[in-house]
Amino acid sequence: MIRRPPRSTPLYSSAASDVYKRQFKVLAISLGLFVASCSSDSPSPSVCTVSPTVDAYTFNGSFTGQTLRLLQGNEIYGVLNGGIATAAELDSMFSAGNSFTNAAANGSKNIRSKIGYGTAEGLGNATDAALAQADFDAWLADYANNVVPALGATADNLGNAGTLDGYQLNAKGMEIDQIFAKSLIGALCYDNIANWYVSDLSLDAKDNVELRSDSSTEREHYWDEAVGYLYGLDDVTAPTLDGNDEFLNKYLGKTAFSVQANRVYNQFIIGRTAIAEDCKPARQAAALLIKADLANVIKQKAIDYFTTCAIDNSDDINFKPLYGGSYMHYLAEGLSLIHI
Repeated sequence: MIRRPPRSTPLYSSAASDVYKRQFKVLAISLGLFVASCSSDSPSPSVCTVSPTVDAYTFNGSFTGQTLRLLQGNEIYGVLNGGIATAAELDSMFSAGNSFTNAAANGSKNIRSKIGYGTAEGLGNATDAALAQADFDAWLADYANNVVPALGATADNLGNAGTLDGYQLNAKGMEIDQIFAKSLIGALCYDNIANWYVSDLSLDAKDNVELRSDSSTEREHYWDEAVGYLYGLDDVTAPTLDGNDEFLNKYLGKTAFSVQANRVYNQFIIGRTAIAEDCKPARQAAALLIKADLANVIKQKAIDYFTTCAIDNSDDINFKPLYGGSYMHYLAEGLSLIHI
């Protein structure tokens, strides 16, 4: 049995204190924003701190499952952007992790099982998680059964699916590829990071002594998996945030969020160091900042898209409400970012 060597310097932390939770919930999945104080298993009055000796996420560990799901999401998004697929093929990709043209995306993992996983396991709300999964199922079936047959037609405001100004719309004027991709930002990436993998509920239950085959403890591995939902298709040692995936990584890389991007990355390093040093308060503080920054990125982008729709673009036919392709495009993006 491999065990982590004993610490050279004991670390202590404060007694447990109240945790305050504020939950922002829209439609199917909760976007949890938490403001919490530090707590620990140790009764010592001393407070531990950590001082990371690295400025890059170079820890031993792995997040292959998260990387795989991001690859799968990318390919499904590509199909929904004017591609041809049957409902069965899309369901196989989404629910079984099979039928991908990119062989690297095929595997034992799938996206569907992780939709709303943090909400179900971390927040105890399996009902909303199941509703979100059903929404994704319906969107994929709608694309295959209603949008694909109408790709050669023109969408209109009379309930006819088709293509409009280069955008593929369903009968309600919604762009399924945007609904799918932007909803994954919240229901897959954010939900799993914030409501599960960096949560006290999941981390405190994991062993932090025995080493896995990748030389990380189970608790460290859970933190790494949170990292994977953000940097799984990026270089985690030097993230570029250049849109290797169509999800949370892409949006954190927007110029407007450079401060949040730097802070989130640094807090992932601090949190991982805190786990290695058994410093729960520092880990909790890092988790709170990560969750708040990522939540604010999502909220701000939703506001940006709705603001774009609200601006008077009546001189631009593509932005006219009800039948302007660009208008419907931005509307789908904004709606999907709050459908989490």
